[in-house]
Amino acid sequence: IITVLDYGEITVEAQEATRGRLVAGSPYLVMEYASGGSLGRVRLVRTWRRLQDILLGLLDALAHAHARGVVHRDLKPANVLRCTSEDLRPGIKLTDWGIAHDVRRAEQGNAAGTLHYMSPEQIQGAWRDYGPWTDLYGLGCLAFRLVTGQRPYAGLDPHEVVRAQLRDAPPPLDPQTPVPAGFHWWVHTLMAKSPRQRFRRAADAASALLELGDPATPGRAPMSSRLTALEPMTHTTTQIALDVAVSRDALVHAPGDTLPRPP
Repeated sequence: IITVLDYGEITVEAQEATRGRLVAGSPYLVMEYASGGSLGRVRLVRTWRRLQDILLGLLDALAHAHARGVVHRDLKPANVLRCTSEDLRPGIKLTDWGIAHDVRRAEQGNAAGTLHYMSPEQIQGAWRDYGPWTDLYGLGCLAFRLVTGQRPYAGLDPHEVVRAQLRDAPPPLDPQTPVPAGFHWWVHTLMAKSPRQRFRRAADAASALLELGDPATPGRAPMSSRLTALEPMTHTTTQIALDVAVSRDALVHAPGDTLPRPP
């Protein structure tokens, strides 16, 4: 998770010094620098090892937040920053917690998020159904994007995307980088419409990801036969604390713990 170093409000002096670009009274955050930019600049990830490191790093961040009752609700490439070896803390950093939801507070939520990465319960504004599984759906959509170069349900208009996120099976996964055969099943489990069919915790998803192993052969992996039935997984919850370092040369750039049970 990105580190916040300072916060406050923009002063009148700062407004004047910037000729109005910074507006007095506006809040600000000072965060650690991520010289690698965001995953929004990455079209796809070239190697399985780098992809696995990114996903495990995000699962580590989510496990930390979920253990404190916080659901991010906006996982997408632009909200994932990459700190390089030149930065203070190298690795993947999850940022932009502006619409995060505290599941311990009985307050009504709304339909917030980024459409192509929103779970069905988010789209419906079903805030009582939020939990770790909500973010795991978004992670599935993000993983889809990183291995195919396309968002799930790309090419549909917003109304069609809403309908697809609510009703349609996850799109076929056509990875452009070598992945284990079971990766298709893993992504589609994350993207199951019913929270009960997804992994229950980030640590469960991480354990399953590690169990996939490595790609058997170069090239595209075949569709896993396990996709025929998305059964809920039960894994021993493991403690994950990963110091992930993602090097730039592994990426292909595009232009420019108390939580509710699943519903």
